[in-house]
Amino acid sequence: MDRRVPKRKKGNGSFRKLRDSLPGLVIESVLITFGVLLAFAADNWKTQAKLEHDTELVLQNLQNELIGNRSMVLEWMGYYDSVQLRIAQTIELPNQEASIPDADWLEGLYPRPSVSYLPQQTAWQTAQSTQVLRNFQYNTTYNLTHCYRYQTDIEETRSLVFETLYRSQEPNTALSRLKALKALHQELIKKQQYLLGAYRDALIALDQELTSRID
Repeated sequence: MDRRVPKRKKGNGSFRKLRDSLPGLVIESVLITFGVLLAFAADNWKTQAKLEHDTELVLQNLQNELIGNRSMVLEWMGYYDSVQLRIAQTIELPNQEASIPDADWLEGLYPRPSVSYLPQQTAWQTAQSTQVLRNFQYNTTYNLTHCYRYQTDIEETRSLVFETLYRSQEPNTALSRLKALKALHQELIKKQQYLLGAYRDALIALDQELTSRID
């Protein structure tokens, strides 16, 4: 006689199997989830560690760059002070038109500096082109931005000096060029004095941030 298992009993058997296997499935799901989270955490830790290393490196490069730029500006100030004095003495001579030096004398005052003897901004450009700048403290970013903007402004003023110097080679324009150069030098000297203060503030901010990261 053919005996058939009631459908209800078959259903109860499937339910029991599912119930018995459920703890194992839960544990397996938890382990998988934990493994994925652990992998994400490890990857995030590596990324963060690299970012911290890169940030400290860029901060140190910025510090070195500003120290070098500050030394250049100090040398410039001494040079421009001496040139300003020579120009003022020449303008104040009794017979100006007869005493104004020729174009060669003017051009000799301003030997064009080599590229290596100009304030650098390589470290600043690196910081801007990567994500490390977003990792800086606000005070550091503010002072650096202000410092490099003013540095660029001084470079533009220095370019005006050369444009004024080479604007014309006619002898009768020498006096007007001297007066224009004197005014530009006064502007340059004031800006350089201000830039030294900006360098000081930026270097203090850099030193404080580097110290806080080491601690």
